[in-house]
Amino acid sequence: MRKLLTINIFIICICLIATSCGQRGLFGGMSKKAKVKKEVDTVVDSMDQAWHVMMAADDRKLADIDRLIGEISNVRGVEEPKTSELQKDFDDLLQMRYQPESLTDEQIDSYDLATDKVIKKSFELIEETEELEDDEEISELQKEIMDEDKDVVLYRARYDEWAYKYNKLIDDNQKRLERSGDPYNRLKKRKLFRLEP
Repeated sequence: MRKLLTINIFIICICLIATSCGQRGLFGGMSKKAKVKKEVDTVVDSMDQAWHVMMAADDRKLADIDRLIGEISNVRGVEEPKTSELQKDFDDLLQMRYQPESLTDEQIDSYDLATDKVIKKSFELIEETEELEDDEEISELQKEIMDEDKDVVLYRARYDEWAYKYNKLIDDNQKRLERSGDPYNRLKKRKLFRLEP
């Protein structure tokens, strides 16, 4: 009887071990390639979301700059050639928008310089125009533009964090990704906004 009980306990232990191994195979037995693909998917989703948030902040800033230029242009005391030049600078700025896949240091620098130029010119025209100096709506619009400019810098930094993780994944798993098929074998590293060594 004692021998039979021992055998039954042994069989139960074997079944428990087999069940445990089966569960590990089901939930924790992903191949290295599958794990890398899943991690890439997660990082790409977060990186793209960070990009969209950053661009949405930039869109709001541009919309307010456009609105500010419109307010300035409607004031009689402002010289028409100056507002026309300002509007042209703003239109040129819109043509300089960038995409994450083709981003370069030159594009970033050119876009930021053009943005600063339009903001600076707008604010200078306001200072030169007596009718606009004490306009509360204009002052509030200026404040919003400066706050949105800071937001863009912040969201760029958040995008950079995810882009850095994404680039590292590609560097660390290049051959594995090449063997993973489309779209993993076509992934390209992203340019960061911050200066890289």
